[in-house]
Amino acid sequence: MDVTPKLLEDVEFREKFRGYDPEEVDEFLERVSIAFGQLQERVRDLSEQVESANARATRAEARARDSSDTDDTLRRTLVLAQRTADAAIKEAEENAAAIIAAAEAQARQHYAAAEEKATQAGVAADEQSKAKLAEADSQAADKLRQAEAQSEATLANAREQASRLLVDARQKGDKLLDIGCGWGTLAMRAAKVWGADATGVTISKNQTAFGNGRIEAAGVRDRARILCLDYREIPNERFKRISSLEMVEHVGVKNLPSFCKQVYNLLEDDGTFLLQWTGLRRGGPTGKPVIGLRPEDVIWGLFMSKYIFPGADASLPLSDMCKALEKAGFEIQSAENVSMHYAYTIQAWHKNWQANREAVLKAYGERWYRLWHIFLGWSWRIGFNGSAACFQVVANKNIDKFDRRVFMGRTALGIEAAKPFVPTIKAPPMAARTAQPVGDAE
Repeated sequence: MDVTPKLLEDVEFREKFRGYDPEEVDEFLERVSIAFGQLQERVRDLSEQVESANARATRAEARARDSSDTDDTLRRTLVLAQRTADAAIKEAEENAAAIIAAAEAQARQHYAAAEEKATQAGVAADEQSKAKLAEADSQAADKLRQAEAQSEATLANAREQASRLLVDARQKGDKLLDIGCGWGTLAMRAAKVWGADATGVTISKNQTAFGNGRIEAAGVRDRARILCLDYREIPNERFKRISSLEMVEHVGVKNLPSFCKQVYNLLEDDGTFLLQWTGLRRGGPTGKPVIGLRPEDVIWGLFMSKYIFPGADASLPLSDMCKALEKAGFEIQSAENVSMHYAYTIQAWHKNWQANREAVLKAYGERWYRLWHIFLGWSWRIGFNGSAACFQVVANKNIDKFDRRVFMGRTALGIEAAKPFVPTIKAPPMAARTAQPVGDAE
């Protein structure tokens, strides 16, 4: 829009710019005209925005009216639905009450009928039940007595075989040494039953007195005795038979080589040595470095070392013990796993321990009873699952002149077989070389 002509026609405007350069006035008016045009464009834009806003407001108002109508419809629908739901719930409750009442009535009828039948059969059923219980108790008692008798017979047979293996004197008067003899039972029986000259060694004064008293009562004091000695103080004699049952563990790993060499030097050249011990199993794939045992077996060994047998760390696997014997000059003749026999033996000890609980508590107190209750109870159980194994190894000096034919026709324990073996080929004469004492050097 050109505003210049209108401004020139304005008298007040002309008077105000009288005397100015016409070109400057024209330039000024041009700028005013441009600014005025821009202002008009802005006004048009604002007008369009206002119209758009009014249109949006109109549409929003219309939607609000529609929404209000919808809300009213929704409210009416919800009220109707609530009424319908209340009616359905009431009807369901009434139906459920009727069903429950009918079920209760039916249950009372069934219960009354069952109770009447039970009452009628009660006396007979009670008598029959008592008879069955009595029969079951009798059968259980019989089986228990049979099991105990079988267990006792097995233990007695095992003890008898072990005793025969240890003594087995070819001539009466053969000398037997039992290292770690305990209460002296083996020494007494060897002298009384087989006529051996038996010496038992223990470090316990009470065991020494008890063992010698038992030997005196058996009437074999002239050929059996119990000495209260450390095994390292045994007099330097020679024995035809040497045994050590469950004592080598207490020697310890450190002293095991010297113990084996000492036994070697105490044994006659044609004698035999029986070693029995209980060793922990090797861990195999589940063993932990550096000792290679399973964690549960390590814990058990630490428990025994702390509370039961301090320092008794020579509970070795079979191969380690045999290696120590062979390095001392022995030849392994047989190795027998007697774990089950020993497990039943410890189980019998455990029963005796429990049966004499009050006497143990009175003499030693609760702590001592509980420690050995755990030890004995766990020991026979791990014998069954293989955590520990009990071995009996028969060995002789590995020298040329030892007559190895003495073991022919015998079982692994050295007991004579039912049918002795008779060789058909005459053996060459044995060499006459005598074994030399074994020193301490490896």
